[in-house]
Amino acid sequence: MSNSVFQRGDFSDVKAQNSQFGQTDISGSDFNNGEFQKTNFTNSNARGATFDGANLEDATFDGTELRDASLKNTRLYQTLFSDTRINSNTDFGDKSAYEDPDTDLGENYEDTSRFEAAAWVYRRLQDLHEENAMSEKAREYHIRKEEAKRQEYRKNGEWFKWGVHTANYHLTEHGENLWQVAKWSGITIGAGTVLYPLLGGLANAEGTHNIWSLSDPSAWDVALLFARSLYFSTVTFTTLGYGDYHPVGPTAKALAGVESLAGALLVALFVFVLGRRVAR
Repeated sequence: MSNSVFQRGDFSDVKAQNSQFGQTDISGSDFNNGEFQKTNFTNSNARGATFDGANLEDATFDGTELRDASLKNTRLYQTLFSDTRINSNTDFGDKSAYEDPDTDLGENYEDTSRFEAAAWVYRRLQDLHEENAMSEKAREYHIRKEEAKRQEYRKNGEWFKWGVHTANYHLTEHGENLWQVAKWSGITIGAGTVLYPLLGGLANAEGTHNIWSLSDPSAWDVALLFARSLYFSTVTFTTLGYGDYHPVGPTAKALAGVESLAGALLVALFVFVLGRRVAR
């Protein structure tokens, strides 16, 4: 069928493994729920075509036009995309078909788990969107890929890797969300601000400052107390350590150590995520 014209053709539910659609105009055609494993779509015009629910495993989309096409719930494991043109209207669906527990990978990939297949597809879609200068969508597929890996680790009982991926998701959304890092930084500083006056307090040349040392406190006294705590919490978080205030008691000292460690980690993560976004 190479070098042919099938504009708005109907290939839905067709079983045509190992077919040839190279250099073919199949724009607007319907391939929904079809079986097209190992099919060659090289240099074809598939603009506006729909492949929803189709099996395109091991298919080749080399130099293929896929702008405005729909590939929702499409099986794309080991599918080759090279110099493929897509746009913001090319729809790959909300999630990979392989994340559906009812998806059968078949005898060719019976040793591959559905999460491994999903992660492979998301990695390829990430690359595809980067090649087409669609960085936001590329970030989205990177997150989906890492989430699929996290599910695979959980399924296999690899709890250390699962824990690292879980922490990375909540702290940075797998290295893609600066605001997530900023949020946790603010939470850490805020928690320190509230806890230092309650857990021993702070001391300087003027004396010890904690909530228990205030007798008949005014609103201004309380505000000043927490302002000092906010200052110390921020300095501790950023590991500046001016030394004009120091925590009082073992609990407050332990809290300062934990906050300093958390601050070093979160600042490093912020720089990492910022560098990753700038590089992309």
